[in-house]
Amino acid sequence: MSDIVYNAIRKRVKVFFEFIDSELMIHPTQNDFWEYLNIRIPENPVPLTDIIFELVGKEIEITLLLKGEKKSINIPAIQRETEKDRNTYFDLELITCDRSDYPLIVIIEDRTRIFSYQQKLVQSRNETKLLQKQLAEKNKALEKLNTIIQRQNLDLEKRVRERTQELQSARIEIIRRLAQAAEYRDPETGSHIVRMSKTCVLLAREIGLSEKDCDLIYHGGSMHDLGKIAIPDAILLKPGPLSSKEWQIMKQHTIRGARLLSDNDTDLMITGRIIARSHHERWDGNGYPDGISGENIHIFARICALADVFDALVSDRPYKKAWPFERAISTIEEGSGTQFDPEIVKAFLDISDKAIKLQQDFKDKST
Repeated sequence: MSDIVYNAIRKRVKVFFEFIDSELMIHPTQNDFWEYLNIRIPENPVPLTDIIFELVGKEIEITLLLKGEKKSINIPAIQRETEKDRNTYFDLELITCDRSDYPLIVIIEDRTRIFSYQQKLVQSRNETKLLQKQLAEKNKALEKLNTIIQRQNLDLEKRVRERTQELQSARIEIIRRLAQAAEYRDPETGSHIVRMSKTCVLLAREIGLSEKDCDLIYHGGSMHDLGKIAIPDAILLKPGPLSSKEWQIMKQHTIRGARLLSDNDTDLMITGRIIARSHHERWDGNGYPDGISGENIHIFARICALADVFDALVSDRPYKKAWPFERAISTIEEGSGTQFDPEIVKAFLDISDKAIKLQQDFKDKST
């Protein structure tokens, strides 16, 4: 505590006493002294040692003080219990005095507030230390709990990922089986969706699409002809050319396929809808069902359009025999800028060897 604060709160009581019969005597006239100690004023002088017990045993020092061989005696931090204060602290100082009637003066300095402040400060520090210890223990417990929660979250995230993957795999399997159900109506095109989907991935990678998009076009491409499940066999399996009316019915497989994949907004189903509806659109706008052109046709549908035509050209169909690879590739190249996106045609020419190998690896099984 600073001297300014200390000087502001201290109280000084000056008391004169005399030396009688080898004892220091306090007289009743010393009102401040008695009031300070909260003691009733006595009728007769009282030995100082009866009140200030700390002076007992100090007789030699007091004698030296009276002889002038010692200037003062200090007894610091005396503690007393009074009616006013349970604990009153003060400092006692005996010094020589020039007054003839009394040889000494007592100076008492009140330290109660200072010591109380110090006690409270110590108590506050102890409480702070205790709180810090408790807080450290709680933090440790929280860290442990947080570690447990993080571990549980990681485990939960793993389970969610596994479950999501299971659901995604199940969804893809159902979709592929639906697509195969449509394709298996024509036994000669059983592996068409596999070859077409894998060719789509080759083209998507060649033009720089992301792996996510490649994955979407692989699974979404398998649903391109899903709408054929609604086309009558008489039209779907007709060995000769279709009539104008039959052709209009055949074209409906794009719209019906998109409708079968509607009412679901997952990335896979959206991709499937786009491809099912638009894989027969042409770069020059002469395709169906919407007659859109150029980049208005989604990139997924532009890729699938080329892959679908190539596989159809090099495969046996009820209305034709498989073309040689060279003739099919030449036809694709001739369709650049009219039927197909020129950039995708260029990419196809660059990966044509890989596309041919896919055809050889996934031939249709004879029935």
